[in-house]
Amino acid sequence: MKTASPRLSRLSRRELARTLGLGGAAALLGPLVGRLVSRARGEAPTRRLLFVLTDGNGWNHQGGGDRDPALLDPSRADGLPAVLDPLAPLAEKVTVLRRLYNPHGRNLHGNGWATLSVAPSDHRHPGGVSIDRFVAREVGGDDPFPSVALGLSTRSDRAAVSTSADGPYRPFPAEASPARAFTRLFGAAGSSEEALAALAEQRSVLDGLTDDVRRTESRLAGPERAKLEQMLGSLRDLEGQLAGRAAALMDRGVPGAPGESEAGLRGETVRDHVEVAAHAYAYGLTRVVHLSIFGRDAHNVGWGFLGFPGDAHESVAHVGHGYDRDRSTEAYEAIIRFKAAEIAHLFGRLAAEEDGDGTLADRAVALWVNSGGGKHHEGTSHIPLVLVGDAGGALRGGGQLRYGGGEVCVSQVFLSVARAMGSRAEVFGDPEHCPGPLADLKA
Repeated sequence: MKTASPRLSRLSRRELARTLGLGGAAALLGPLVGRLVSRARGEAPTRRLLFVLTDGNGWNHQGGGDRDPALLDPSRADGLPAVLDPLAPLAEKVTVLRRLYNPHGRNLHGNGWATLSVAPSDHRHPGGVSIDRFVAREVGGDDPFPSVALGLSTRSDRAAVSTSADGPYRPFPAEASPARAFTRLFGAAGSSEEALAALAEQRSVLDGLTDDVRRTESRLAGPERAKLEQMLGSLRDLEGQLAGRAAALMDRGVPGAPGESEAGLRGETVRDHVEVAAHAYAYGLTRVVHLSIFGRDAHNVGWGFLGFPGDAHESVAHVGHGYDRDRSTEAYEAIIRFKAAEIAHLFGRLAAEEDGDGTLADRAVALWVNSGGGKHHEGTSHIPLVLVGDAGGALRGGGQLRYGGGEVCVSQVFLSVARAMGSRAEVFGDPEHCPGPLADLKA
């Protein structure tokens, strides 16, 4: 990672707005600049941060016996499972929920699109809004980016595998390249001046599109005009993104940017995504990030960089191709520890960011869910789920909660997290399986 550029100090807000040609859209700087001023005055912030991590393949191999994975048995005095040891510094804010269920999207390798929506879905299309986009819709309206979706891809010409969605048949695309995600957030890598110039160029293109839409609007009847008004609304959202990004750059300069990474499952790519997420939170660009480590269909990806080469499906998950049960269990433990370490790294980065009388880590919560559930096949009736952090005291933190089969749906946990973030929703996902937020998570 490159070192951060010096603070941009010689441009005033007025000069910055003029440089970007914001005009009337300069007022959109207000919410973000107001937050920066409040932070400078030491006023108590109200923003909470959500990090969603999805992965796949289940938490245990097919020969693992009990559907409630033995990998999660507590073996520490603080009750934290040994496999989550990287999270030990956060143990009192780590909650492990066991034997949850998700009634939708259940197929051979997990819940697929229903992993984060808990809505009837087929294997190709989402059937409802995902929890990250739901929270973004509920509380992220003032952010330059209501949410950010990151993921991995098996090939550079393929989209990232992700389950973020805005509703039925409306997938929300994830960015597979940390470098491209960084550029989308900050305009450009390098100096603040270069980033601002990139934003100004985007603003010029946006102005042209807006003018074209408005000229067309005057020649259309009611129904067509309504569609164009929707387009204008989207353009106004982009104006807000540009204004908010400019304010953040003015406040802090440009952070270090990741380099280009190869496609596939690589430790350095995941870490770069986590760094991008940390920057997005620290700069106030978003309060919701979803990182998918093949969180819809991960059964064939390999973990060679952890020392477990080969097709993870036939070798690790099905205990074949030279793997026995001990070797497969060792692989799963290493895979889970790797992901736990990435969450711990993110919280370490957030803990270094002062926020009112605490840090960003104090107001964050990570929601970690596996699309495959407890084990490689037939695991989605016994799903382990991990929460890290308490969203500023809005959630109960610490310990293990174990339920009977079919007793608690993952949607109740998702709703509890959404409400901790500030949503007033009474239900999430399929109403039949979501009687309300989970009382056990109430602070």
